[in-house]
Amino acid sequence: MRNCRCFLESVRPTPQCYHRLSERPKVDKWLHVVDDGSTMISRAEKLDFVTQLDPREAAAQVAAAGQGERAWLDEFAENLDRYRASQSLARVLSTWNLSQSHAARLFGVSRQALNKWLERGVPAERTLAIADLAAATDLLVHYLKRDRIPAVVRRPAIALNNQSLFTLLEAGDSAAVLDACRQMFRFELAQS
Repeated sequence: MRNCRCFLESVRPTPQCYHRLSERPKVDKWLHVVDDGSTMISRAEKLDFVTQLDPREAAAQVAAAGQGERAWLDEFAENLDRYRASQSLARVLSTWNLSQSHAARLFGVSRQALNKWLERGVPAERTLAIADLAAATDLLVHYLKRDRIPAVVRRPAIALNNQSLFTLLEAGDSAAVLDACRQMFRFELAQS
């Protein structure tokens, strides 16, 4: 594998470079390719390579490389959670048919700040709110037609004191949004 053109010329590795699973290079905790210490690839290539790894194998390698550096592993996990939250946020915006400008107003930040959340990850203090909205969105997607969701979240409901899910979100109460969605789909209550 060390003799593959892509590693020698620092170009993007191709799947053909990994002739067998056992020949895939290992990564250290800084996501450098470890190939007897002689090969480094660019950041974009590292990310492309890392996504080709088996997730369990990648996690084991990062954990092994970070042994004794618990603070680094904790920060790594926190940043990974932030990036996953940004994916959830993008899904909420798409499903609820929210523009970045409107979503930024809902969260009390600038459009540029919201864009950074989508690109670099949601700040730790906002991940719980995003998780609540993602869970509420999952419920809506499960029980409703996707094209109806934007109207449903904006429609006032008697059960919510003539407020909408959108109004609850504008008030900054993401937990109430999730609770309202859970109550909406408790069909056993409708039978009573």
